[in-house]
Amino acid sequence: MAREPNVRLEPLQMTRSHHLARELGSVSVIALRDDKNGDLVRQWARRKFILCGRTYIALPPKASKVYLIETNEDYGRLVQEWCGDQHRISYDEYIHKNNPMALNANQPFAKYLTRLNLYLSTSIPVLEFTQDNIQFIDDEYADGRSKDQRPPTETIMTDGCGFLNRAAALKISAKLKCERPPVAYQGRIAGSKVTPKGMWVLHPEDESPEPRIWIRDSQRKIKLSRLLRAHRIFDLLAVSKPSSSVHLSAQSIVILANNGVPAKTFCALQEQGLQDLITPLMDWDRPCATAYLWNAINDVSNVNRSRLQRLAAGASRALGFEKRRFEDVDVAEDPNDIDTDLQELPHTGRNSLSGEPLTVPEAAMDLLQAGFDPLNLPVLSFKIHNLIKSAMEAFLTKYRIPLVTSLEAYIIPDPSGELQEGEVFFKSSRDPDGPLQEQVVVGRYPMRESSDMQKVTAVDIPALTKYVDVLVISIHGSRSLASLLAGGGAFIPFYLTPPVTDLHEAIIIRDPTIVGPFQNRSFVPPPANFLSDNFERQVQTVTDFGNTLEKMSLAQAQQTFQKEVLVGLRDDKIGVYSLFHDAAVYEWGLDDARTRRIAHMTTTLLDASKTGLRLKKKVEETDQRLIGRIPRAKCFDAKKGQTRTRNPKLGPFVLETLLAAGTSTKDRLQAKFEKSVATHLAGDENPPDLDIQEPYHRATLATVGETPFAKAIASDLEALRSHVLQLRAQYDDFGRQFVRTKNDPQPPWEANQSRKRGPAKQTDNCMLPLMRDFLQPLQGIKYLHLVGNLEEIRASYAFSLGQRFGFSMAFRDICEIKRRAEMQRGPFNKVAVIDDAKNMGASARRLFKHMGD
Repeated sequence: MAREPNVRLEPLQMTRSHHLARELGSVSVIALRDDKNGDLVRQWARRKFILCGRTYIALPPKASKVYLIETNEDYGRLVQEWCGDQHRISYDEYIHKNNPMALNANQPFAKYLTRLNLYLSTSIPVLEFTQDNIQFIDDEYADGRSKDQRPPTETIMTDGCGFLNRAAALKISAKLKCERPPVAYQGRIAGSKVTPKGMWVLHPEDESPEPRIWIRDSQRKIKLSRLLRAHRIFDLLAVSKPSSSVHLSAQSIVILANNGVPAKTFCALQEQGLQDLITPLMDWDRPCATAYLWNAINDVSNVNRSRLQRLAAGASRALGFEKRRFEDVDVAEDPNDIDTDLQELPHTGRNSLSGEPLTVPEAAMDLLQAGFDPLNLPVLSFKIHNLIKSAMEAFLTKYRIPLVTSLEAYIIPDPSGELQEGEVFFKSSRDPDGPLQEQVVVGRYPMRESSDMQKVTAVDIPALTKYVDVLVISIHGSRSLASLLAGGGAFIPFYLTPPVTDLHEAIIIRDPTIVGPFQNRSFVPPPANFLSDNFERQVQTVTDFGNTLEKMSLAQAQQTFQKEVLVGLRDDKIGVYSLFHDAAVYEWGLDDARTRRIAHMTTTLLDASKTGLRLKKKVEETDQRLIGRIPRAKCFDAKKGQTRTRNPKLGPFVLETLLAAGTSTKDRLQAKFEKSVATHLAGDENPPDLDIQEPYHRATLATVGETPFAKAIASDLEALRSHVLQLRAQYDDFGRQFVRTKNDPQPPWEANQSRKRGPAKQTDNCMLPLMRDFLQPLQGIKYLHLVGNLEEIRASYAFSLGQRFGFSMAFRDICEIKRRAEMQRGPFNKVAVIDDAKNMGASARRLFKHMGD
């Protein structure tokens, strides 16, 4: 039965900021998404969309989402100047203003449409340039190439990377309150009647006091009819920053193993990484154990970063709080376009009623910070136990093997021209030893072919000393190193987004056990007839499409335009071919011609929305029959994959070897941990905690005697007990509806919630009605507040009926009772130690580790 189409309007939220919302106003931009498929989105968005009498029309989609902008048309309402209706423009005016068809007539129409979305990237307006200080410069080309030859993209050595001077960098860093000006800036600026995009790095020479910017030819994308002030404002997307930790992934491991790195190297790194990850969570008896545990949970789960992202909302990327995680899934979206407002509505991270954090790691950290100890609180010990199990499972199934000495950085072309082919420059702002001078392996996601990682030589070039925290690559040779990585794609293709990290970032592997045996492989281009055999090319220019529309009536032309606008609504062909590639690697090996073809198919599909290429239906059906039916190996999908036997001629598959070795290590560590804390995991669900019992105990003492006051308190206390006991009975009835097992210590509603993908939402919690009833003012209670805080007395009594029940109803109040009691135990209490540790950061972690050792 077909679904009845309907649209649910989500609450208005302040989330990410982008140029389009700033230009038109937030209420003039709405986003439409279908959680199931794109059919209903197409159905709705092809027509004018009426909301409260305002008319919205769709822009080209981004992935599975369609943005609609308000026009100056009204339906059943009058223009209201008090809310700015007089400033609205028509859809045609918006198109002419931001991507005029007449000035961009020779563009392929598919590319023209996608460029209408350039203004949707999450950004911060940081600096306005004067028109005189916006300069245009040529690109640098590969040896033997020139601009006049219309060279292919891979031979444009500076593709998408311009300059800005130190004066501009200082103003931007002051706006962001950076400690020092970053070296590289992702952004967009219209400039002189064009809309460039890409990366800008510090100019090697200019020291003028006025902010200046230099735009490469390769960055000029849209011709504009007139230059507005908004077009001269630099919209910042992200900045370079000191390198953070690097992890391998399934993609990179397969490439490294294929290029000579033995499986035993990865097994050793995996075992050490798993021990380093989990051991801090297992030590509950060391000095300052709760502070050490607090830091360990924060490190494993990135809780502080998540909290910063919630606070920063859409500015989190530009401020450096957010980055993409390693995931072996190919996507075709700009990381700056990720819709926090659509993916998950932002929240405080807590249940608004009980105050309990919505994630297990945050809840565990809050309990530790309040002064609780897992040795004496089974609820906390269960949470840490579950956290350990989930962390180990994620570590193994995602193959996130840490490389302690390795780095990641934005890629920029050499501003000095002194680096030779095969050389790179990297200097960390945190490393006093100066630039790297050694062989390293570099790579850029997505990694699908043997040539996607390359061994190069890091050298010291004095002229590049100020370019810190970026990977500088040579502009000499037959092609750009960046184009060689990530499937031979362009240097900085804003549309070809790596799935694991920022689209400009490379990983720099220094580990000698990997770099030593690694052998470079040459890029193998697809056959000459690859595109014609697999794709249908629809090279229709803007002029061609305009001529077609002129032959139609106005209504037909509008419908045809909207139909073309929505053609790019993404299906899952990219994801399907990514899965095909996994199957091909396992079945035939990475260097097999059939596997290479699938890799080229995936890379081509990433850019299909701009090139006008459409996958041939027969090709898709043939690939589905040939590859789609190959059972997915367990090493790629631990839950749904099958245990398979690989062709002996290909040898053992590195991911299978890793999964087997890692599972053995995990089982050993988990058994050791569960044995050491068995008494705590199997302990009394409600051992006495005198601190939490104190408010209720104090209230009961006030009932002693025959005075009118004592009797009044006793009556109030009885009413409170009756109310809480009724809720406890409902709590138990709800729990009995589910089967509880020894291996599932969470209440079923928490367990079901934690298994869902993405952050937990408090609306998913089945206990909300009970929580609301628990917090309702109690009828007839008049005097109980005279002997203590009524909320704390109620929480104290609920806790006495069961830890889980108490925390489910009054997490915030119970933690506050414990914190206040702990603070009265002198200057070195648990709460104070954790507070001090948070201020000391990494230094505190080293101190706690030293104390334990």
